[in-house]
Amino acid sequence: MQLDFAYRGVDMRQPDTCRLGLVRRPTSCGVHRESPRTPLARPAKAFTLIELLIVVTIIVIIAAVGIPSLLKSRAAANESATIGSLRTIATFEAVFRQQAEVDQNSNGLGEYGLLGELSSEIALRPSTNRLAQPIYVSQQFRTGGSASTGTAMKSGFMYKIFLSNAAPGDEDAAGSDKELGGTPATGGPAADPTAIMRQEHNFALYAWPAEYRRSGSRCLFVNESAETYFSKMDAATYDNIGAMPAANAAYCTGAPPFRGRIASGATKGNDNNSWFPAGG
Repeated sequence: MQLDFAYRGVDMRQPDTCRLGLVRRPTSCGVHRESPRTPLARPAKAFTLIELLIVVTIIVIIAAVGIPSLLKSRAAANESATIGSLRTIATFEAVFRQQAEVDQNSNGLGEYGLLGELSSEIALRPSTNRLAQPIYVSQQFRTGGSASTGTAMKSGFMYKIFLSNAAPGDEDAAGSDKELGGTPATGGPAADPTAIMRQEHNFALYAWPAEYRRSGSRCLFVNESAETYFSKMDAATYDNIGAMPAANAAYCTGAPPFRGRIASGATKGNDNNSWFPAGG
């Protein structure tokens, strides 16, 4: 009996081309043409451990080179912004004094202000509730959580204004703005008469890194002269509120704060650091 090998257009009497890796594909005329079987795609080759280690090493090298440069650039930008802020505060200190916002001895000659007073954060001495109006400096200079130390932070730097609180015979006292009377949050009574007279003529404003070597590497200073100075902190290092400069840090060795000559060049400051005009 003959079998009908023509089934659905396939000639079963032909050799089994599937065994040869061939398949039959119909053409437009119904004739089957043999073509190679499409091979299965092989999976992509994975990275070897050595290749991964090489990649990681390259990333570490790039980071080692790039991160210090980035930190240095950021520190330079912070210091430049801080110098500008010091000059601005010094300018408004002069206006604050001229307006006699604080006149503890009622002689018509005003005294310089603290950061909290200039930013309307604390009451004007010797009041317990009168705030400066208008605000003389940005609210960014409010002491906030650092009120106990009288410091503010802006652009990676800490700021603090010192005013004399020394009675006669105590001229070398470092001074602290919260010791002017009461607490920084409530103001307080008038200071010693001699100290008040010095507050009419002198103040000292310092700015130092909130994170030494990360946010900055220099300490900056300005006083009533409005000329800014810097120190590379080659001897004493200042870092956040744990290591703050004293009021007399930038004054010549042995000189009291506020009334002494500012150290410059080869002359060391009371902190044994070298200080130089910031210029610009």
